[in-house]
Amino acid sequence: MRTALRSGVWWVGLAVVAPAAWFVTATRLMRLWGLHEAAPAIGLLVAAAVAVTLWRWAQTDREQIALAELRCPRCHATLDVRHEHARPAAASGVQQWTCSGCDYEHAEALTCAQCAA
Repeated sequence: MRTALRSGVWWVGLAVVAPAAWFVTATRLMRLWGLHEAAPAIGLLVAAAVAVTLWRWAQTDREQIALAELRCPRCHATLDVRHEHARPAAASGVQQWTCSGCDYEHAEALTCAQCAA
């Protein structure tokens, strides 16, 4: 629990500081380049892009952790895993995770030791 709390505090801090820093940087650059009236709007757009990027990054991390633990990222039920081995003509095999509880599906190109070379 303590690790989760530290991780949560770190993410909240990053989610506040990074967009604010990019807002200030973009606003100052726009003013230097002579776009005085548009500077706050452009700074806000840059800050929003940074915030969305951080949110998406965290969401992808949470999903990958849940898949590694074989639990559904949406409903936390146990996932069914299926692996199709690579065929001689294919570059890699496919791993598919499905949840019968909420119809979650995710597939990635993964190769195992038994896949054809």
